[in-house]
Amino acid sequence: MASQSGGDTIASQEDLERFATLEPAERQLTEALKGVVAETALTGRNRYPFSLVKPVVELLLEQVMEEACMFVFRTLNGCAQTHLCMCVPFTQGMHAHLCM
Repeated sequence: MASQSGGDTIASQEDLERFATLEPAERQLTEALKGVVAETALTGRNRYPFSLVKPVVELLLEQVMEEACMFVFRTLNGCAQTHLCMCVPFTQGMHAHLCM
C-alpha cells in the first residue's frame, strides 16, 4: 500500500482508512504507515484521528511482542538461531512456543 499523497514519507488518511478496513491477517505495514506513528512519536501531535492510527499501532505492537517472545524463548531454551522458533498466540493472552 503506497501512499497516494505523492511520495510523502507518511501515509495519507485514505491509506489509513484502507488499512483499517482490511482483515487483520491481510494487513501489511509499509514505511509510510510506520511514518504516521513515527511522526506522532516525534512531534506529540496527531495528524489523523486515533481510530485510524490504532490498527497500525496494534500491528506494530504485536510484531514487537512476537519478536521479543521468540528472543526470550530462544534464549531460555538454548535454541540455535537456525531453528524456527515461534510464539503462537491463543485467546486471553495465552500463547505457546513452537521450536522446530
